[in-house]
Amino acid sequence: MEAANYRSVLLSRGSFRVPQTYTITLEGAQKVQDPALWEKFVRKFLSRLPPGSNLVTCTVANNENSKNLILTCKAVLQAQANGNYFPLGVNRIDAEENL
Repeated sequence: MEAANYRSVLLSRGSFRVPQTYTITLEGAQKVQDPALWEKFVRKFLSRLPPGSNLVTCTVANNENSKNLILTCKAVLQAQANGNYFPLGVNRIDAEENL
């Protein structure tokens, strides 16, 4: 997970850089030769991100070193930083003083 597109927030203690979006990279491998399983997982993950989040890329390929028994999978998603992350188990900071 990588933060991007920062904006400045002025507080009594100073100025803070706050991200507007997060880039989330998911990588894995699966023994099942069905790319639809990875795509289903990525869609389900995306559905739990805040509105306005999107899928940037999603790839599934045979791993040449494993004689085509394993699929390598990668997805890059962009999530909005101003949304609700409770479905992912992330707690919200209630006050800017707690940053």
